Amino acid sequence: MGFRTNAATTDLASILPEDLEATIKAAAEISMGTEISDADIAHIHQLCDQVISISAYRTQLSDYLRNRMTAIAPNLTALVGELVGARLISHAGSLLQLAKHPASTVQILGAEKALFRALKTKHDTPKYGLIYHASLVGQAPPKLKGKMARMVATKAALSVRVDALADADAKSETDAAAIGIQNKAKLESRLRALELEGDVGAARRFAEPGGSSARKTQKVSMSGDAARSYNPASDIVGGSADLVPTQRGPLETAMKAVLDVKEEKKRAKEEKRRKRAEKADDDSAMEVDEAPAKESKKKRRESEAASAAADIRALTSDVADIRVETEEERAERRRLKKEQKAAKKAIEAESDDKKSSKKRRASDVDGGEGVSKKKKKKHDDDSD
Repeated sequence: MGFRTNAATTDLASILPEDLEATIKAAAEISMGTEISDADIAHIHQLCDQVISISAYRTQLSDYLRNRMTAIAPNLTALVGELVGARLISHAGSLLQLAKHPASTVQILGAEKALFRALKTKHDTPKYGLIYHASLVGQAPPKLKGKMARMVATKAALSVRVDALADADAKSETDAAAIGIQNKAKLESRLRALELEGDVGAARRFAEPGGSSARKTQKVSMSGDAARSYNPASDIVGGSADLVPTQRGPLETAMKAVLDVKEEKKRAKEEKRRKRAEKADDDSAMEVDEAPAKESKKKRRESEAASAAADIRALTSDVADIRVETEEERAERRRLKKEQKAAKKAIEAESDDKKSSKKRRASDVDGGEGVSKKKKKKHDDDSD
């Protein structure tokens, strides 16, 4: 259509009804806004062409992925879809590597970071990873998503192993995805059964005496004369009074048993009270008998304590005397030692003096003999 001025002359009957076309043309003539320039129109057309080309490329890429996944892993594609299957293979590295993983690993594949964080912090581990985007898991109720993810991972592991170990000729056959289709049908039926069990359980809980229906039941209260009066004739069943004696037999037996139990308890209490009184009397008699013995024991202890105190005082005085005598002896011993040392030093000094005087006399004698010898030798020389 271009500009809004062209709305009156543009034929929109191929895309709009007749009454709506007239309404749009009338609104275009009186609408507010500004005119679009040629440059803006060119940019808008270019963006529209890009959107259309991207949508076509996406459709082409989706067809290519579907064809490739059908040729490589037909059973996995039939079970979880080509997009989820391609993500699982890409995350594992290859189809053979994915086939080596157990079902528990396939279930949380793609949630490794959450798994290790849960193990480190000791919290609950994740229940699903990339397999959460499968259609079977998506259509399950929130309470059954974890159980459904586990079952889908189990069947996916089996399907992947069949695809990885099958040859190219077996994959190209028309019934190559038979295992995946059968597993998907089993999982769908299992999901319906689980949902039905949940609905039946909810209905059963609703119908239980403690359920919500019982909570919503209003309490019936009687008012008026009917609540205050009592009709004895309503106790008779079928207009016969023969049932009354047979029904009172168990009641009389029960009442008798209750009275017997009460009487037994009363007798036991009286017996305990009597024993307690007898024990108190025996204790008082023993106290009276033990009074003189306690007095004699007390006197004996006091005498023993007095004698022990006297012995301690005597021993203390003896120890003090011994201590004084020991100090005097120690002082005397020190004085004697000093005197002995002084005498010894005096004796040593006298012996030293004697030795020195002997040495002097010996040296004097030796000196006189030497002079006489020299004189005699000189005299002999002169005579010669």
